[in-house]
Amino acid sequence: MQSRQKKLTKKLLLIMLMPMVLMTIVVGVVFAVAEKNQQERAIWDQLNSVSKAALEIYKVQVDNWVEIDDPKELDPTNLHYLKTISQTAHLDISIYIGSKCVASTINAGETEVSDLFTEEGKRRQSQALVRAAVDVPDLTEDVVKRVLDNGENYRGSHQNIAGKYYYVVYLPIQGYAKGNLGAVAVGISSRRVDLSLWKYIGRSFFMALIFMILFGMLIVSYSGHLSDDINSISKYMSYLTKADFTHHLPDTVLERNDEVGELGEYSKKMGDALNNLIRNDQLTGILNRSAGTNQLSRLISRANTEETRNIPLCVGMADVDFFKKVNDTYGHATGDEVLKKASQIMQKHLGENGFVCRWGGEEFLMAANVSKDIMHDLMTDMLEELRQTEFTSEFKTFRVTMTMGLTQYRSPDRLETCVEIADRMLYNGKQNGRNQVVVGN
Repeated sequence: MQSRQKKLTKKLLLIMLMPMVLMTIVVGVVFAVAEKNQQERAIWDQLNSVSKAALEIYKVQVDNWVEIDDPKELDPTNLHYLKTISQTAHLDISIYIGSKCVASTINAGETEVSDLFTEEGKRRQSQALVRAAVDVPDLTEDVVKRVLDNGENYRGSHQNIAGKYYYVVYLPIQGYAKGNLGAVAVGISSRRVDLSLWKYIGRSFFMALIFMILFGMLIVSYSGHLSDDINSISKYMSYLTKADFTHHLPDTVLERNDEVGELGEYSKKMGDALNNLIRNDQLTGILNRSAGTNQLSRLISRANTEETRNIPLCVGMADVDFFKKVNDTYGHATGDEVLKKASQIMQKHLGENGFVCRWGGEEFLMAANVSKDIMHDLMTDMLEELRQTEFTSEFKTFRVTMTMGLTQYRSPDRLETCVEIADRMLYNGKQNGRNQVVVGN
């Protein structure tokens, strides 16, 4: 009798659980499909963003790129940035001239950290990319037609490249007179994507099976947060394509211990690397002219705001005296050391009150929220420290000086007016003996 009761109880439990199990399976499948679609959208957004960034940096790094129409004309010594972006974003990047691949990170090997900071290391990276391109097949006819002939962006899943399948986004390298010169391709391994997606699907299904029975509302909440985090990554990547580095990923994304958290972390690392490449002068490490102009524009806007109008703002221009003579006498490498040291001295004295950027060649622009008297003292201290600094080249020591021009911003002057006055003071200092700070009214 007890045995029959146990069997009956099991049957009743099965009958009661079957609808719940079926509903759980349906919800789990729906959730897994939605998760797959979300993941793929995030992957395409990342590939689009990185391909646009790689294309823009290619135009900056490769000299006379608009004149290249033969792969043999490409200078293969300045392509190391592709490896940096590839390792940061965990993606593969290839450059095509015409339909032929001339540089690729696919099977190019790992990069030593020490190679990121030396010219020889960067040269080795570039050569490895060129060698790896030999194993990458030419663009397919479909890609050639869409990208090279029509100048369209093209994306394809499961593209066979060097024996592996990839999700790939192709962007045309557009010349001015010769049409489309080639393409930039950014891809991610299909196997890696599939494994990640199946891992998500399995995890999602398991969670649906367990929590649908006990905590149905928790699943709905989890799905909402997951969707929000993926959307946050997509928005962050879209800002990067516009070179807007003022937005940040929410902490909820970066604190995740799953693939979405990893994707967020990769996106953040890529953003930081691109920000450094785009904003900073590669020689001195300080802001470049474009970033410096934007920073000064923000300070001027702040100086024109009612609440902060009384905070002083001073702008200065500085130029290394007889810098051409330094290069001609001691070599460009020594000249580079002079520029690095000068920028370090200026930034050290400005501290958190301001910034310095490389304006061009041996010329620097600086700005700080201090009075004109204080700014004059800071610039005088900079000049004095530089005068006392000794440089050595081939057992010869020498010293350099700088000439500086200074002005205080007056609302509502425009940025160009303020810079022009400081530059004019610098010119006056050059005409009157150099090695001094000239203050404008």
